[in-house]
Amino acid sequence: MEKGERMIDPGMICMHCMSQLEEPKGVCPVCGFDNAAAENAPNQLECGSILNGTYLIGCVLGQGGFGITYIGLDLNLNLKVAIKEYYPEGCVTRDGRTHTSVVPLPGEKKTFFEKGREKFVSEAQILARFTDEPSIVGVRGFFHENGTAYIVMDFVEGETLKARAARFGGRLPAAEVLGFIKPLCASLARVHEAGLLHRDISPDNIIIKKNGMPVLLDFGAARQISMTGEHSNTINVKHGFAPEEQYRTHGEQGPWTDVYALAATIYRLTTGVNPPQALDRLTSDTPIAPPNRLGADLTPAQEAAVLHGLAVRASDRISSMDQFLHELSLTTVKPVKQPAKPRPVGFDHYEKAQQTGQRPGRPKFLLPVLISGGVVALALILILALKPPASKDDTDTTAEAAFSTQKTSEVSLPEATNAPQITSEPTLAPQPTEEQGYHFQVGQVYDGLLAAGSHYSAVLNSDGTVTPYGGDKSEIYPDDWSDIVQLSGYGDLLAGLRSDGTVVVTGSDAQYLDGNMIDGWTEITQVEVGYHSLLALTQDGYVLYTGNVNTGEQDYGRSDCVDWYDVKKLIKGDEHIVAIKNDGTMSAVGMDNVSQCDVRGFGGVIDAATGCQCTYILHANGTLDVTGGNPKYDYGQLDAANWTDIIAIECGDRFVIGLKSDGTVVAAGDNEYGQKNVRTWKNIVAIYAGTRNAYALDVNGNLYSTDYNSGGQKDIDGTSIY
Repeated sequence: MEKGERMIDPGMICMHCMSQLEEPKGVCPVCGFDNAAAENAPNQLECGSILNGTYLIGCVLGQGGFGITYIGLDLNLNLKVAIKEYYPEGCVTRDGRTHTSVVPLPGEKKTFFEKGREKFVSEAQILARFTDEPSIVGVRGFFHENGTAYIVMDFVEGETLKARAARFGGRLPAAEVLGFIKPLCASLARVHEAGLLHRDISPDNIIIKKNGMPVLLDFGAARQISMTGEHSNTINVKHGFAPEEQYRTHGEQGPWTDVYALAATIYRLTTGVNPPQALDRLTSDTPIAPPNRLGADLTPAQEAAVLHGLAVRASDRISSMDQFLHELSLTTVKPVKQPAKPRPVGFDHYEKAQQTGQRPGRPKFLLPVLISGGVVALALILILALKPPASKDDTDTTAEAAFSTQKTSEVSLPEATNAPQITSEPTLAPQPTEEQGYHFQVGQVYDGLLAAGSHYSAVLNSDGTVTPYGGDKSEIYPDDWSDIVQLSGYGDLLAGLRSDGTVVVTGSDAQYLDGNMIDGWTEITQVEVGYHSLLALTQDGYVLYTGNVNTGEQDYGRSDCVDWYDVKKLIKGDEHIVAIKNDGTMSAVGMDNVSQCDVRGFGGVIDAATGCQCTYILHANGTLDVTGGNPKYDYGQLDAANWTDIIAIECGDRFVIGLKSDGTVVAAGDNEYGQKNVRTWKNIVAIYAGTRNAYALDVNGNLYSTDYNSGGQKDIDGTSIY
């Protein structure tokens, strides 16, 4: 073999699992991934890139506020690895010419980037000391390239505790949970001694390997530097798992910070709900509910240890992992002493240990916005967002501020704990272009304000009630509904999401659902009605499903959606279901006879719609990709693949409509019932689709419908949401 020649051909490696392919860019025989469609988002390294002359870069495993983690392959050792790239969002961009170099933005952001990069490398050097620690992911090395830094880590295969709990109905037995947590306590105690905190412990950062050993991922030393160079952790905190000191610019952190998060993890895994947000607890007189009251099966001593670890003030909290492990192992309840409360020692104590090498001591969009603000927010959003955007020179920028505040606020829109008062990001990365601007943002506001099926339409009023148009033919009777914040409809079924996170349904197709199951759903943030089925998205990104009860119909595997996690948005469908995940990728299940579920290779997705055996995928640049498409049912709807400047997409039966950034609407597909007659609609801010009708909302709050009126659904035409 010549010098420099490799035994491994990168072109024959699967970008999804790093297994050997049978042909270049073919379908992987191990994981089934179609490598011809392998593509990362524009701000990420391209699949097939090679770093440091050694590491082949594959698909993205995850992206957070400070870094991107890729699956990779050491081409010299033929070893699968994980490679973490330092990429602090908002402070850098990817060079558009090379598609590799990371370029810091000027001024203060450049300083932040450089300091953070130093901490990122320091993290690698510290973690490398714990290669033999079984519960800490091993670090194999680090290097600088492309203007940034990279950490090479062991690739850990297994299941996250978040996913494991979801498989068993949302919670796990206490004995099983503590069997995983206790080894983490021991490993974290040693890591803390070396001067490193994790700062982001939660069920989705703990993987259980096939041998049953827990491994903690994603240490975040770089998170401790703020834009001004001060110690700050108000960025990307996980509500419910972050203690109050992580919300404060100068909050003093130490091992007690990780104790809180680990106690919160136990609470979540044993009860099925997150602890209340720490900031809310600071100002509340109501104590946190003991986990056993919420269905956990901890012993009294274990429950006391969890509550001690969750003390909202650091001075009242367990101060070290050794102490936490000790209290979790007690057989009787240990009284918590309340001596004078010294101020916790800051983490600078640990940083000094890093520098000196000395062992330290042990010192102590807007649907979510509508939900979080209730229906009162609906009127405010409509008043502000329906106005045309102000010019750059105009001093009246109220509507613009209403959106930009959400983009920059760090903690002003907290996620829910026990009800869906959530705050997901207003857009799914990547950000829309300036050309899309205002209409892109407004197009996200109105999801769920109108719903329609075969013979009815319904609109959500500003007081949380629902007005149906038609409905008798489909038995749609939402007359007694109240506090509704989102609607979804299909066929002869209408579903409503209440502000308390519960779900109600009406219609003749309700007979195909498990009503008892729906009655038990809580903490729901989105509902979607499909063919003889109902889906619900939980506040922590899981999916619930009921459908085809007593029908004898083929399910096509749609119920497999309950295995999904980290979901951002559900897309209803006829015989297949699609989801957009928080990282902008997609998942799909159901009928796949013409590859309509083949969505794995897409990234940076902002919206999608499912039509008759096809899937429409909307990107931030306003273009569409279409998968599937059965020639037997082709009425021209696949022509939507040629559309541009699209900011929203909706499908009915054999037709598709798109909202353009200039407020006009385009349509493709069948026009037997006049469902494509939308060309005269102007100044539109939202679109909807029923079985044979297209609907729209304009900037003045007026509603439009195409002509079909089998049950009175067109009567909504000409009405107003005001």
